[in-house]
Amino acid sequence: MAPTQLHSSEVLDRLSGLLRRVPWENEAMTLSKLDGFVAGLAVGPVDIASHDWLPWVWGDAFLPSFESAELQRTAAQAVVAHHERVATALTDNPEVYEVVLSREPVPGEPVWELWTGGFLLSMQLCPDDWTTHQARTPVRQALDLILELSNLAAGSDPGCLTVMDRNTTVASELSGVVRALNDERPVKGHPDLSGTVVQFVPTSKQRHS
Repeated sequence: MAPTQLHSSEVLDRLSGLLRRVPWENEAMTLSKLDGFVAGLAVGPVDIASHDWLPWVWGDAFLPSFESAELQRTAAQAVVAHHERVATALTDNPEVYEVVLSREPVPGEPVWELWTGGFLLSMQLCPDDWTTHQARTPVRQALDLILELSNLAAGSDPGCLTVMDRNTTVASELSGVVRALNDERPVKGHPDLSGTVVQFVPTSKQRHS
């Protein structure tokens, strides 16, 4: 791992391209949503096996995901590798951790909305554990900032800064939030990808990119 770079541009572009291979009707995650999702998994109060969270990445579980089994395996490997890079960095070298926001931002639109949505979605996999975890003041404060940014993106709390002003600082803010949550994680170490924690339950559709 490079000392100042967690993900290369080539790796991120390849992962984004693989996620776009899921048929549009599935409403699968794309890169920003996925990055927030795996960050939530990495700093969450319990370890969740990859086979339990991967179906959430592909979207509607009742629709075909990929044109071939080989492509699905390739995409799954790339997604799990992204998760492992994030989890390993937060365990071994947290100062290199940075969130991944939109690779193609739209001028005038918030780039963090999909990331925060992914993080909040990850909490749905173990809601009772998160409820207990939020009793810790630093955890609650960190999650409050994620919710604040999510509301700001949705336009319900515009505050005194324009969207473009916020786009210039929000990645640093979110990266700090994730590091703070990582410091409060009750179980340290690399995630256990072998066990079974929660079954996939399809949720209402949202467009994630």
